[in-house]
Amino acid sequence: MPKKQINLIPKTSETEIKEQSQKRKFRVFSIVVLILVILLMAFFYLVEAYLNLSIASVKDQNARSTATLKGLNENESVLRGIEAKLIRYRAIQSEYPEYPRLFKMVSDASLGLVDILGVVVEKDHSMEITVESVDKSAMASFLGVFNTLALKNNFRETQIKELNAQPQKSYKIILSFRW
Repeated sequence: MPKKQINLIPKTSETEIKEQSQKRKFRVFSIVVLILVILLMAFFYLVEAYLNLSIASVKDQNARSTATLKGLNENESVLRGIEAKLIRYRAIQSEYPEYPRLFKMVSDASLGLVDILGVVVEKDHSMEITVESVDKSAMASFLGVFNTLALKNNFRETQIKELNAQPQKSYKIILSFRW
């Protein structure tokens, strides 16, 4: 008896083989396309992140530049204020050339913190100085330094004649003293 061979794999036709081959190719192609799309999306995400970082650094540099310019403008205005004060001191000194030491003392006491608005010198060796500042602590510093210098220079009387304090505007003091 001849042995009968059982074929477990069914015979397929050539068309079926071609169809299966095409299906495999399509699957491989779709997987490759999917991988390429994912890589392309990742690339665009990285480019976007890089551009955002670049924009942020440019904005940061602009902010620093703006802050530097504001600082320079503030410094320039401070320098203009100091220059105006020096011009005012020189004008007051030129009105009363006989009292150079006194004016040096007053300008030293101001420390550039307060404005000397006016000086009145009387023949009886008395003087009134009107001083103004927008900062209360600057005015207090001025008074402290002025009183110290007044003691050093042997002034006989030193008093605050008038104190005007307008909230959030300026402080004005009239000092009267004899030497």
